[in-house]
Amino acid sequence: MGDRILTTLAVQTTANQTSYVLVEAVPGQTPLRVEMREMTEATARRVIAQSRPAPVGAGAAAAAAARAAPSPAPAAPAPRAPAAAPLAAAPAASPPPRPAPAQPAPPPPRQAQAAPPPRSAPPKAAPPPRSREPEEEAESSWALIAKTGAFKLATTSQDISTNPTFPSTFDKSSKPFAAVELEYRDRAGYAIGGELIYYKNNFTVDASTLKGDMTTIVGIFNAKYYIETTRWLYPFLGVGLGYASSSFGGDFTGKASSFAFQGMAGADIRFSKNVGLYLEYKYLNAPTRTKDQEIKASGSGILAGLSFQF
Repeated sequence: MGDRILTTLAVQTTANQTSYVLVEAVPGQTPLRVEMREMTEATARRVIAQSRPAPVGAGAAAAAAARAAPSPAPAAPAPRAPAAAPLAAAPAASPPPRPAPAQPAPPPPRQAQAAPPPRSAPPKAAPPPRSREPEEEAESSWALIAKTGAFKLATTSQDISTNPTFPSTFDKSSKPFAAVELEYRDRAGYAIGGELIYYKNNFTVDASTLKGDMTTIVGIFNAKYYIETTRWLYPFLGVGLGYASSSFGGDFTGKASSFAFQGMAGADIRFSKNVGLYLEYKYLNAPTRTKDQEIKASGSGILAGLSFQF
């Protein structure tokens, strides 16, 4: 038929059950198209009767059978042999339509690829280190220091005479107290120089109206060592050795003198190359003596002043 396209039609049925199947060509279709569908026994018999002439007597029997057939219902199970006749009576199967040419399968979808990681920006080159300005090397210089502060005697009760004795009470605080110092400062931090100290204390003789004052002047040679912690802070330590002289006034006259020594510590805070704030703690041992008497002019104090370097 036509292009002689052969096809295979398959029917799946249940055991011990009769099925009626119609196979027919669909008119007007090119290429030829064949359809197959299941139908009831009554409909099948009617189609078979129309598809070929029935023998004498068979037509009446078929018609009577068709009239006697109940309303369409599921086909009752019947022996398998009679089912072959209706199938054989069906028109020959038309060749199936030519299958459409197979189209190439669409390409598989592309798998999403992970986006490449963002490129890290190249590291910026570190700026070249700033060249430090060459620090000025310390130079040897001279310094003049003027200072004052609170200086207190170590001993306030003592005799100012032995024959006769005059037990006396001294003012503890010296008023005034002043000192001036000139020193040579080496670039390595060492300093040597001389210092002149002046202070005065009033006193009264116990159990009397006698009064007096003691004025002490000390000339002393000092040695110090300055430590440069920063460009502006210079702590120091120092010692000194010299000579102290005390003179008396008021209701008493006389003099006393002896060797003296001192120790000090402090700092020179330099505002500039030439000017600084000078801070010092001082302990002075100055036991002045007469021919038969010792006057204790020793004491300690906290001083402040200005240093001028040149």
